[in-house]
Amino acid sequence: ESYYFFDLPVGFNQIETEDKDTQLYQHEEFDITLISKIIHVDKNTSVSQTSKTNLEKLGTKFEDEDFTWNNTPGNVGFLEMELDSVPIEGLSLTLELSSEEHLFCLIYTRQDNVEEYFSAIYSALNSLCIDEEYYYTPGPVITFLSSEVRSKPKDYIINLKEAGITIKTKIDENDIENAQINTELEYNLLNKYLNKETVLQAWERYYRIIYRDNYSRIKPQMESIITELKKAAKEQKVQNVDLFIAQSLLSWTQGFEYIRAKSANESDFICLPSVLAGKGNDCDSRSFLICAILNEYGIKSILLVSPEYKHAMPAIALNEPGQKFNYNGKDYLMGETTARLTWGTIAAQMQDRTKWFAVSF
Repeated sequence: ESYYFFDLPVGFNQIETEDKDTQLYQHEEFDITLISKIIHVDKNTSVSQTSKTNLEKLGTKFEDEDFTWNNTPGNVGFLEMELDSVPIEGLSLTLELSSEEHLFCLIYTRQDNVEEYFSAIYSALNSLCIDEEYYYTPGPVITFLSSEVRSKPKDYIINLKEAGITIKTKIDENDIENAQINTELEYNLLNKYLNKETVLQAWERYYRIIYRDNYSRIKPQMESIITELKKAAKEQKVQNVDLFIAQSLLSWTQGFEYIRAKSANESDFICLPSVLAGKGNDCDSRSFLICAILNEYGIKSILLVSPEYKHAMPAIALNEPGQKFNYNGKDYLMGETTARLTWGTIAAQMQDRTKWFAVSF
């Protein structure tokens, strides 16, 4: 049986339908509608045929293009139509779930709202997951937008001098560019919630969605870092390997150059491929990087964010003494990335736990 789900922007509500193969979502404030439908097809039917057939049934004008997402054939359509004499614009996405089932998605808004709601339309469709194996990979829309762009990876040096480790790696400039495009679109969407009661939910989703996009882009580098840290721990005859690896990463990020966004219109978050390439970072991207590497290593990690303190830090499930944050009944050791401190030590003026919220990945 085919499986899929969306991690939709805050405010989308599912509306009941009579068709078990169709799901309908309407945003409670933004004038956006999302429809997804499992289409039963003959084995030789292409996603392009499924897309065209369904768009023509709706009476739309459209331009569509095939692409591949995580080895899955896909098709994206840019469409215009009228509903009750109102001009509508939107996107369609068609994916092969199996040889006999395709997923057809349609998201749209009034033509005069497209510019205002583009980031929400993008984010909703891009949040789709059809296979848990590929959950931590770039979504279908950013994959489509970047599918024609290719560049030669550049050589970079990752220097964990605190642990005596230097790693040579290659980072694709396209990964940096596309991860940051995704971040800026998500930041544009987040800004629409800033004065709403749901802002913390939207903020949490913002980080969760970016994490999904960034993770696989830096997976080879994370694996190399973990391998080298394990090797260093063995050579140095370290007794507590987990703490050694966690502290090495914390000390490493504490030495990063601190760079903030140039304007309020830009996201303050620097994508992880860019951080590894030495192109700057701030507290949340440093914390994000630690969470990603330690989650890859096997130490459960969460991101802590404080709107009041205008700060972020990682927290890890490590049973060591120090300042901890309780999340879902479990204690996480807190770590400061912007001062030369060890795990469990944070600034006295930032210890009010009620001023922090947690993001789990």
